[in-house]
Amino acid sequence: MRQVAHIPVFNNKLYDECPGRWIPAPFGPLDPRLGTCQKNTDCQTCKQNLTDCVGHFGYVDLALPVFHVGFFRLTIQMLQCICKVMRKYFFVIFMQIFVSM
Repeated sequence: MRQVAHIPVFNNKLYDECPGRWIPAPFGPLDPRLGTCQKNTDCQTCKQNLTDCVGHFGYVDLALPVFHVGFFRLTIQMLQCICKVMRKYFFVIFMQIFVSM
C-alpha cells in the first residue's frame, strides 16, 4: 500500500483552525494531495478539478496488526496448524479444516 500511496496520514484533524476559513489540515484525511474536496480548488497531486480527479491513496501506520473480522476464524485455524517444534506448515490439516468450512 505504501508503494502506491502519496502521503502518510497521521493528523486526525480535518481542518486547520483559521478564523473564517476552512483549510484542510496537512497530512490529514482531507489533505489536498489526496484529492480535492472543494469545487473551487484543484488537486495538488494531479492538478485536476473535483470532477476529473479520482483521488489518491494515503496510508496510516498502525502500531499493531489488524485482522479482517471475516477472516479471523480462518486465521486462527491457520496459526494453529503451525508446528512449534518442526516449524513446518501442516498442509493436510489445513486442507481438512478448509474443506470442512
